Amino acid sequence: MSRRFSLPLALILAAASALAATSQSSEFEFYPGGRYKSDIPTPESVLGYRVGEAFTPHVEVERYYKTLAQAAQERMRLVPYGRTFEGRTLYLAIFSAPENLSKLESIRETISRLTDPSKTSPEQAAEIARTTPAIAWLSYNVHGNEASSSEASLQVAYQLAAGEDERTLKILKECVVILDPMVNPDGRDRYVQFYRSALGRKPNSDLEAAEHSERWPSGRTNHYYFDLNRDWAWQSQPESQARLKEYLRWNPQVHVDYHEMGLESTYFFAPPTQPIQETVEALLKKWFQLYAKGNAAAFDRFGIRYYTAEDFDLFYPSYGDSWPSLNGAIGMTYEQAGGSRGGLVARLPESRGEVTLRNRAWHHFTTSLATLETTAQNRETRLRDFYEFHRAAIKAGTEGPIHEFYLLPGKDPATISHLVGRLLRQGIEVQQMTQAVTANDVHDYAGRVAGERRLPAGTYVVDLAQPKGFLARALLEPESKLRGLFFYDVTGWSLPLASGVEAYWSSKNVRGERRAVTAPPEAAGGVTGPDHPTAYLVPWDTNGAVALLAALLARDVRCYVAISGFKAAGREFEPGTIVIPRETNGRDLDQILKELAGETRVEVIAVPSGLTTVVCSDW
Repeated sequence: MSRRFSLPLALILAAASALAATSQSSEFEFYPGGRYKSDIPTPESVLGYRVGEAFTPHVEVERYYKTLAQAAQERMRLVPYGRTFEGRTLYLAIFSAPENLSKLESIRETISRLTDPSKTSPEQAAEIARTTPAIAWLSYNVHGNEASSSEASLQVAYQLAAGEDERTLKILKECVVILDPMVNPDGRDRYVQFYRSALGRKPNSDLEAAEHSERWPSGRTNHYYFDLNRDWAWQSQPESQARLKEYLRWNPQVHVDYHEMGLESTYFFAPPTQPIQETVEALLKKWFQLYAKGNAAAFDRFGIRYYTAEDFDLFYPSYGDSWPSLNGAIGMTYEQAGGSRGGLVARLPESRGEVTLRNRAWHHFTTSLATLETTAQNRETRLRDFYEFHRAAIKAGTEGPIHEFYLLPGKDPATISHLVGRLLRQGIEVQQMTQAVTANDVHDYAGRVAGERRLPAGTYVVDLAQPKGFLARALLEPESKLRGLFFYDVTGWSLPLASGVEAYWSSKNVRGERRAVTAPPEAAGGVTGPDHPTAYLVPWDTNGAVALLAALLARDVRCYVAISGFKAAGREFEPGTIVIPRETNGRDLDQILKELAGETRVEVIAVPSGLTTVVCSDW
């Protein structure tokens, strides 16, 4: 049972003992008693099978959503927002009542005002909350081989586009619903192709069958085998970069990330377990419980088993639940038993029956509608709390233990550029000192207190008294407080440490002139020194040097490494410096180096002579 949210014991026992026929059989209705517009195509009418009777590849999911958008223009917009490495289009499907869709851009801009309490008074925020729909964002299939959620999205989309019942109409009136049907199309199609290739004439429920043993590389990750559910803060992948840009345009009040877990389990929904990011736990706790009650009521109706608060923490700030939560949404993970071993049908251990893809998709459909209904029923309060979250972030920045972070430019301009750019893309306000200043009560990232420290001109400052203060602190602080003995997987992520940027923090605000930073600093690269030199040198003290060396080797440029320090052309070079002689390379060396030094933003030094002075020699 849950430690943080519990249901009456009778309901728990009823849910645990009732594995109703409808919950395991393919013969059930996704939405019993539903009434639908006759001119809106069902998934079956377009795909040729009912949801959950086959795995649907990206191109067919895309075809259904395009067909639906054409037929349901009063309720739906389909917006492409990016492309994957393999060229598949990423989409957002936006649903709402016709009167909301007609002023969609106005709603988006109005909601954005709730994220900046410095420009929106409490009275103005209350009026926005009273008159504006809430925005709920549901993300399906971030892990490609947890494939039931994209199937569920097809049925959710049909329900919102065609449903005529009171519950669906209320959701559309009170909410703007954003569905991301397939966060990871490349990984999903890798899994779907595997399953189709392993499938016989009919599905085999035996877990020893080939269709339940996915081959390497699995569909969990994207094209480059990166886990997109660990990439919200890092933005290393094009899917994440495109999604984050749209997310911050819409600023949803609710975000659900749909997953699957092992077959031996049941269904998980929030509240999460400990540890939870302590800065936001109190602000989110009541909402986790409220959404849990709505999901529990929906599952109890059918005797579907579930649990809460025993797995899946909210600690690492780069998950699809924690990152939205640190931005003021109620970010939640929902997990259905199944995953890559589930296939179309799987026989459960210990004679517990079978579970089907259709059944798994139904469960995700059920929580999707329950979550949207809870949002609709609590729309005004959710919008008020969304505004208050950002007010609380500003207040915490002025009263909390950390007021400011200082990021020093250092010797590697590309590295600080990457870090500052990463913060700006997440909506975090960054400033830069225009002159050197002395800061008080300065702490370094090794736990030492330096007292006063002289910070050079050009130092970047992140003041936590800002609407994104909770997110900024979680990403930049050297150590987050871990409560509890266990965590899901990631406990270290401090962006300055990970980036190799020298950083400090203070419990006070430093005085001095600053300017707002609106774009990451440009790190210039190029070749300096005489034309047609004897050799080129690349100091091995920047991350860009690694990229440059890889690019040079890919172009068959012969490179060497200095094993001792030396002096050349009036400069001192440390061991590890890359040496690129003219003698051992082709006539196009000059042009190659100019081109690649610019692309990688690395300084390459041309030297006129091979005569050097060895530094720190034993001679």
